[in-house]
Amino acid sequence: MLDVLFTFAAISLAPLSQTPQRLTYEDVANRTGNWTSGAPATRWAWDGKHVEVAGEPAKWVDPRTGDESEAQKKPKDDAAPGKPATARASIRDGSSR
Repeated sequence: MLDVLFTFAAISLAPLSQTPQRLTYEDVANRTGNWTSGAPATRWAWDGKHVEVAGEPAKWVDPRTGDESEAQKKPKDDAAPGKPATARASIRDGSSR
């Protein structure tokens, strides 16, 4: 029983005795390291449903399924999906003229 208690106490205290590694000034002042990831640029596609991955050629990724497809060009049509409709309003003062 004492053996189990000692083992449990040693396991419980093990993470507390380790201090986290922190960057020092020398680590960041030394410019020999590469701090960039090389990941491609991404943005939401014009249709609002896909993520566009930059590259040659650009491609779309469906975030729900992970399927990749060729990037589609934005249509020139004003009624195309992804473009908000123009808001119009008229205000009348209530006079009969």
